[in-house]
Amino acid sequence: MLQAMFTSVRIQLHSIRIPRLAVLLVVIGTLSAAPQLSVAHGSLPITSPTGSNCAIPVPSGSTITSASTSGVTVRFPSGNLTQNTRQDCQNSHPVPFLPNLGGWVEGASSSVNTAITYLFNYLNVPSAPSDTSTNPIIFLWNGIEPNNGAWIVQPVLAYGCDGYFLLGVCQGIGGAYWWISAFYVVSGTATYTPPIKVNTGDQIALELSYQSSCNGSGNAGYYIFVDDNGNGKSNNECYITSSAQPDGYLMLEAYNVASCAQLPNQDGAQFYTIQWTPSSVSWGTDLIGGSPSCSYATYTGPTAIHVHSYPTTDTLTRSHGMSINAPLPNPWWYPYYPSSQYTIATTGSSFDYYYTDSSNVFHLGITSYVYEAASGFCPSYCWHSQIYVNSALNNQSDVDRSHPVKATFTVNSWTVYWVP
Repeated sequence: MLQAMFTSVRIQLHSIRIPRLAVLLVVIGTLSAAPQLSVAHGSLPITSPTGSNCAIPVPSGSTITSASTSGVTVRFPSGNLTQNTRQDCQNSHPVPFLPNLGGWVEGASSSVNTAITYLFNYLNVPSAPSDTSTNPIIFLWNGIEPNNGAWIVQPVLAYGCDGYFLLGVCQGIGGAYWWISAFYVVSGTATYTPPIKVNTGDQIALELSYQSSCNGSGNAGYYIFVDDNGNGKSNNECYITSSAQPDGYLMLEAYNVASCAQLPNQDGAQFYTIQWTPSSVSWGTDLIGGSPSCSYATYTGPTAIHVHSYPTTDTLTRSHGMSINAPLPNPWWYPYYPSSQYTIATTGSSFDYYYTDSSNVFHLGITSYVYEAASGFCPSYCWHSQIYVNSALNNQSDVDRSHPVKATFTVNSWTVYWVP
């Protein structure tokens, strides 16, 4: 049974939560092989799966009709009903890792106590870690759970072997590649759909939806869906539960990571085209961090603002100002505006100004806006300004000291950042 050490400080802006279940793995740490196993070397011993945790493979389209600390009951797509006691699961499908909050590295979490009935996002499959000597396990997922953390539903994009290697073959879930699966976890017992191998660059869809007749069962529950738009393969399972739950997550999770080179070999990943119901749910930063320290950061976006402005009738040098989520001083004319707080240029010719938010100035799902103005006046001393948001033209108009241009937009992406 694996033991691990993890040092973490959980910074959660909206609340402090009690520990909860995650994917069936352990905290960030290092592994070493027991002599008889083909596992990477580290500082702590591991044996084949004999621990108290287990994961039951189920066909795509299955429905978990009931679950508790004593076991789970699953209806297969064929209609066959199978009861899996906790002891049966431990005997037949043990996993060597314990679920633990310490493996959650960074992400976003919902901050309003409102039941979430729909959560969706895309992810592009990252590069594999450059160093796989310790069998690093990486999970990127969205998820929903109740306040008490008794269970969690998770469509998952993962890298690595949730188990151990014997003669180079993963004895467990996955392998030394990226894969996707739909997970349900309760009290150390999980169900998961057949892992689908995916490739770097593929677009992955992760979806959770609370349905009145989940998988045609006639009972309400969460539909857990994963899809690779690159190869057209997908699978799903359902968990029957009497009500939707309020705690939503977009999360990076990592285990067996002894160095930053064992994280995906790129600077972070982005959850994008994020959608959720109800729209009143708001999101906050969920930064846990840990060791090794890999410049972790998590934020809305990134959102890139590009201002392109040029004179149409003006022949003089003018001041240009821009404000974010606040009115621009009006008129934009000294002494009505501060000398530098909003100033982005002082010029008599065309210019480009770029701003990228990496500090949560813009908020996930909340309407934001940007103003830009020049200190001339139309029609004799006029400028024309264009505002692009993430390379797309949002708005443009002639501007002067009393007539700014305004770009309005809503951010629907979230970044989890690291340096490998």
